[in-house]
Amino acid sequence: EKITPVGKPKPTIEKEILEIALPAKPKQQNRPEIVLDSDSIPFLNEGSVEYKDLPSSQPFQRNSLPLIYHTTKTMAGCLFIMDDTIRLLEWLAYHYTVLPLSHLMVAIDPNSQQTDRIIEILVAWDDKIEIKAYRNDSEWLDLPDDYGYSRNVRNAKTGKYMKWFQEKKSNIYFQQVHKRRQNYFCVHCMRYMKQKGMDWTIMTDSDEYIMFNYIHEKEENRSLYDTIRRGVTADDIDKERQIFEPYRKRLPSMMLKATIADFLQQEKPRLKCVKFPGLQFTSYESERQIVYKNVPEGVDVNPYHLVTLRHRKAGNRQGVFSKTMVDVSHGTFDDYSMESNFNIHNPNKLLCGLNGHSGSSQDYISAIFRLHHYRTGTWESFIERGQDRRANMTVSRFTERNIEPQLVDDDIRPWIAWFIEKVGQEEAKRLLFHPLSKAYALYQQTTS
Repeated sequence: EKITPVGKPKPTIEKEILEIALPAKPKQQNRPEIVLDSDSIPFLNEGSVEYKDLPSSQPFQRNSLPLIYHTTKTMAGCLFIMDDTIRLLEWLAYHYTVLPLSHLMVAIDPNSQQTDRIIEILVAWDDKIEIKAYRNDSEWLDLPDDYGYSRNVRNAKTGKYMKWFQEKKSNIYFQQVHKRRQNYFCVHCMRYMKQKGMDWTIMTDSDEYIMFNYIHEKEENRSLYDTIRRGVTADDIDKERQIFEPYRKRLPSMMLKATIADFLQQEKPRLKCVKFPGLQFTSYESERQIVYKNVPEGVDVNPYHLVTLRHRKAGNRQGVFSKTMVDVSHGTFDDYSMESNFNIHNPNKLLCGLNGHSGSSQDYISAIFRLHHYRTGTWESFIERGQDRRANMTVSRFTERNIEPQLVDDDIRPWIAWFIEKVGQEEAKRLLFHPLSKAYALYQQTTS
């Protein structure tokens, strides 16, 4: 089931390329000694005076459903991960409940320091989700000759064009290798899910949560058109809004326990690919009683360990950033290839079309679903990514990644009670609450 680019002979992995693409496992670095106080990280205070009074608008949503609405439909997922054990625990529990997720393929980054722990977490779910996990690239990918070298870029210092392999040790080189690996994985995963007979398949990261895009009319700017989209005019977007806004008005409240698969099965929007805009959440805190809202009484859970309950403050509602889910029941097996792949934001140009130079964007108002993106997350989940070459895991970097909050969104909060009801309290402890407590205790010890 390994992937070789279409139209090319099966490549031979040269030793030099193998050493670059699959570098030796870095030595574990000592964690920084940081005390979490108001002087070092100002937005880790409960009840921040500057932000605690941001209004939380009520969404427009359906509060009743016909009995036939609840179905047995499930969904699939493709997840590329590195070290995110804290994020993975919550991501699995949420999407198992809300999609619901029944099939998952996971590719673990070869630089990951937490591979054994990630496998342990996935094994705990094997009685509920069918999971295929890869510890390293060699288990699923034949590396092509141009792996990581396919695009030219300008040297930031000289302004001249260079090839990626000319700066093999640079962060920009490793970012490109990561993106290329990610593209191949999307194709491999979609092919696999098609073979398994699945249809809707999501491609997100472990800090991204899919949910219904409930209407918040006062916070949605109807004059905003995301111009990054290639070949799409304002008139085109207005037509999209006319088609899809009625679907948004029929979105069921999460309190009704209607899944995303239920909605797609019943409403049948006649789509082969669904793009959903990202709502970026900050790490600014809220008051304690608000964080504990929607947590059932008598349940042994710390909501400060769950970003979906702890972090409620977000940026503006817009669609410059987006991810995708694809109905892989459409098309032939050959339609899912590197030739049809653009990137993780647009994994199949045949089904999703083109939308922007980066493949990322979706008009917010015409989107049926949205993505809650907890880009920074909690401090503990942030420093767990210590080997990620794309970011410097420091307090200053943690602060820089936080956008100024513009609104509060609590739409996602009912999921936790739904999850506990679905699996029972003992299973909720085994799968989520107790592993999270252990993980947070570990990283709190290393930063204090």
